[in-house]
Amino acid sequence: MANCIVNHQERQLRYSQIDIEIATHVEVIRKLYTRRNMLSPLCSFPAEVLSEIFTFCVPLSDFVRIRSRQLLDLTHVCRRWREIALDFPRLWSSVDVGVLSKQLVLAMLERARESPIILEVFVAPTDHSRDLGCADDLELTNDLELLKTVFSRLHQICELSVDFPPSYARTLAEYLSSSTPILQELTLVAEPPVLVPLSQPLPDSMPRLDVLTLTSCAFPWDSPIYGRLTQLHLACLLDDLSPTPEELWITLQSATSLEVLTVDWCFGQLDAQPAAWDTPKLLDLPRIKYIRMDEAFLSYVNFFSRVRIPPYAHLSISSLLAVEDTEFTPPDFPPISPDFLSIHRAEQGISCNTLQIKLDKISFECSIHDGSLDHEYKCNHGDSIWDKCRVFLDHKIAYEGGETIPISPFRSLCYNSPLFSIHTAELIVTQDYLGDIPWCDIFIALPRMQCLRATLTSTILRQMFETLNPRSGALHVSQLREMSLKGGGNPRNPKRLGECIADALEQRSLVGTVLDKLTGKGIYLPEPYFSKVECVVKDIKGFSGIDSYAV
Repeated sequence: MANCIVNHQERQLRYSQIDIEIATHVEVIRKLYTRRNMLSPLCSFPAEVLSEIFTFCVPLSDFVRIRSRQLLDLTHVCRRWREIALDFPRLWSSVDVGVLSKQLVLAMLERARESPIILEVFVAPTDHSRDLGCADDLELTNDLELLKTVFSRLHQICELSVDFPPSYARTLAEYLSSSTPILQELTLVAEPPVLVPLSQPLPDSMPRLDVLTLTSCAFPWDSPIYGRLTQLHLACLLDDLSPTPEELWITLQSATSLEVLTVDWCFGQLDAQPAAWDTPKLLDLPRIKYIRMDEAFLSYVNFFSRVRIPPYAHLSISSLLAVEDTEFTPPDFPPISPDFLSIHRAEQGISCNTLQIKLDKISFECSIHDGSLDHEYKCNHGDSIWDKCRVFLDHKIAYEGGETIPISPFRSLCYNSPLFSIHTAELIVTQDYLGDIPWCDIFIALPRMQCLRATLTSTILRQMFETLNPRSGALHVSQLREMSLKGGGNPRNPKRLGECIADALEQRSLVGTVLDKLTGKGIYLPEPYFSKVECVVKDIKGFSGIDSYAV
């Protein structure tokens, strides 16, 4: 047949005819595959069900950076999946400008139609991108036309995150001043730090904003934007951005709806303790549920000594005390604000709380939580799930640059009325702790303690039992019914320690305060002191090595 072709034109005509025939057969085969695929049980799912399944394939919140491949894979499975995906606006409503290509960003905005949009934007410095390593480390955009197109959709953005240089602050403020009627979460990150100027009050343009995160940038502290927030997150507000105590007071005073407040490295080092802390005024945060502070300056924590919060609010405080801070920090300065603990002093509404204190020579940790120590109580979680935490107070202080921490970690227990709510106390003191333990003050502060757990050196353990002995002149913690003790190494004089423990428990039993349970681990209690203790304690366990020492 091919030999009958006499010229080039006829050959091309035959090619075209065969191509048409092939295309016809391919289309028939494609339709057969489509009919075959439609027999799959998955294809019998309603479009609404598949749409919801698609939402689990691609993150739609928390500003997770979405790669184009994740979205396009859904459209390449089959024709039906593609039609459903392209007709599902919410699937395309999480847009990351700077990670996705310009073409995909524009396509996603178009496919999102009028669905609420989650938008994350990275704006490149116009002159210093290479100096900052942006091209290699982070994909940023300085496509002004693209940014203009993206920000033209502010009226339908519900979550917005912008990482920007200082040169873009004024332009960003102008965009934010336009109408954003459904914006609920706003996150701004600047590098280097910058104040974002406002031409008009933002609450007028952001009526639904309730979560604000500011990192290395800030709005003016007298702005009414803070007044409607339920969550305020501040980080790295150094230099001129750091609020003064007066500015922070005014800001929080207007935030009566605030539920979550986090402050990380926002105040820097101060030259002296601000006089504003002496104000007799109280600041009410009636809805607060979670406060977290991480600061280098210990005294700034006490700003909140004038803040009144609900009794079940979660407080997570980390402080770093440097050597230079001690120049104006009194030796008896309470490391934990008295009012932090005072919320746990009342009898009504709070019961069976646990106090835990850990000490070494340069740091200490203090926590108050509900329940007992037999269950998981610590909260190693992020701010997003704070509401599942059972810890009311979690405070840590580290001393940098000195041999021993210069202030007493127990001073806070000695203020105002005792901690009536504490049912269980645990005290852990490492071998290298060089300070004194004011047992009398501790026991006076915990009058209703029923369970005491202590990990102590033999010397500190002996001092504790000397205070518990009614011979000391007072009957402390009269409701104490259970003790669990752990020693730190072999005592130099086990006889003296054994005599002290036995005498204290015997004297307490004579005045009607009898232990129900006593457990010892790593503590040597030689005879006959073990027998004496056994006579006055209902249930005694442990105390290995009782036969190792003869009296």
